[in-house]
Amino acid sequence: MQFVFAFGFNHRNQPMDFFYEQTLCLSGHDDTILALCFSPDGALLASAGLDGKLFIWTTTTGAQLHDVIQSEHGFSALLWLDNSSLLSGKEDGTALLITLAKDDYSTCLYLLHDEPVECLAMNRGGTVASGAGITIQIFTISDTRRVQVRKTLRFDDGSNKLIKVTSLHWADSLFPNALLVTYLNHGVVVWNMETSDVIYTIPLDTLAGDAALSADHRFLAISNISYGFDVYDIVDKKHVKSLKYEDGSGRCLPVAFIHGGNYLIGGSSIGSLAISHLGRQEPINYLDHPENPVILSIASHYDSLSTNSIIACGSAGVEDSAHIWVWRGQANWIPSQRRVLIS
Repeated sequence: MQFVFAFGFNHRNQPMDFFYEQTLCLSGHDDTILALCFSPDGALLASAGLDGKLFIWTTTTGAQLHDVIQSEHGFSALLWLDNSSLLSGKEDGTALLITLAKDDYSTCLYLLHDEPVECLAMNRGGTVASGAGITIQIFTISDTRRVQVRKTLRFDDGSNKLIKVTSLHWADSLFPNALLVTYLNHGVVVWNMETSDVIYTIPLDTLAGDAALSADHRFLAISNISYGFDVYDIVDKKHVKSLKYEDGSGRCLPVAFIHGGNYLIGGSSIGSLAISHLGRQEPINYLDHPENPVILSIASHYDSLSTNSIIACGSAGVEDSAHIWVWRGQANWIPSQRRVLIS
């Protein structure tokens, strides 16, 4: 087991000390793990990757909930619709809906795109967005598991640059019916889903890979593929800070907000995941993994009542094997007379 300590502040700006423990190392994938996703209650973790395998694990023991789901085509995106329904995007442009029962599961396959489904997102009303290449599909899934496509969006700025969706985020608290999209070569685009118009754009000086939106929809962290991660204030439309964890890995590394939104964790090409606070320039600590694996997928779950968190990270495939590490974090509020910096 590995243990990591850190110090910081929670979403109410109260001083907290954080304690991380690596609790699980999960094996079963034969190739790169591209997607990880916790169920809304944090009890289950779904993993999927290039090997065409999809696992559902319990987060307490690491046991497989059901037999592995094997597909001819790789999986590239995951989204829990609720605690028993999982939507998975695939490299052939389809999406597989998995509905869990007590002792079994059922599946339903949908054709959404003619390119790999890169990302999935759902708003509070249950409307889903899927992104593949230039196209975004907006749809709902009925109780009888029928898909109804509401809108199809295609971004075109008239240039010859490759248009590719890299992340999707519903931002209803930013603007009503707002969908925030990052494009590889075209920065940030905020769409109005009611009118299908672009509300505004934020050009970037770098490529936009994976991205994460803070819980208050104020900050967007973007993997820039060059040197690390950039954080933008979406409301003020400005760059806030850069986090240069690694020297030009050239990879599209994942990024996620943790602990309710004040902290970031990013993927790594050397197996060391940096944890950073938005108010600090340098990382406050690292989650290190054996044999320095390339970490290409991250998922996090945060319980605001208990202030406990779970972080999962998945590796690239090496010699027909890839692994998932699960870290559990506990946070305790420190009264002012007991503030201690743990480095």
